[in-house]
Amino acid sequence: MKDNIFNKIINCKDIKIDKNIILQIIEKFHSSITNNKNTFRITSSIDSKNNNGFDIDMEVFDNIFKNISEEKIFYLDEIETIKSDKLIYGKYYTSKGLVINICDGNTYTLVWLLLKNIIANNKCIFVTNGYMHGCNNLVFNIIEEVLNTFGISDKYLLFETDNIKNILDNYAN
Repeated sequence: MKDNIFNKIINCKDIKIDKNIILQIIEKFHSSITNNKNTFRITSSIDSKNNNGFDIDMEVFDNIFKNISEEKIFYLDEIETIKSDKLIYGKYYTSKGLVINICDGNTYTLVWLLLKNIIANNKCIFVTNGYMHGCNNLVFNIIEEVLNTFGISDKYLLFETDNIKNILDNYAN
């Protein structure tokens, strides 16, 4: 597994996606989730039946996307300019590079983290505890399909694992 993650990280291209493309990705991601409403209902009921999740409320997704659409700061946006005498300083919102997202497996949290990392142009590794595994896999399949639509799936590292020890031992600093 270590070599597989390492190779994905090495082969993942640098991310420099235009703000307008990011907005289109978010819109397409939202419509794809909405279009898969019945699949989410079925998948979440299986997760719930197996005591590994809860029934998904599609309105929560709508609220997440609404809040994300109101974001004002995107990758490389200038967030502050300070002028003093002969110098001008600027602060920019920049990518963190590779971000390890550790979450409890809640599908809503996963979608929010995905969106925040897309806005920031981050490469991502997601570590979950296996909770809501079916719904989370559906989310990953949807976002991968959306990124493929824009021809940029190779620029994002969307990798999910439940082996937190391996990730922290080998990739966190």
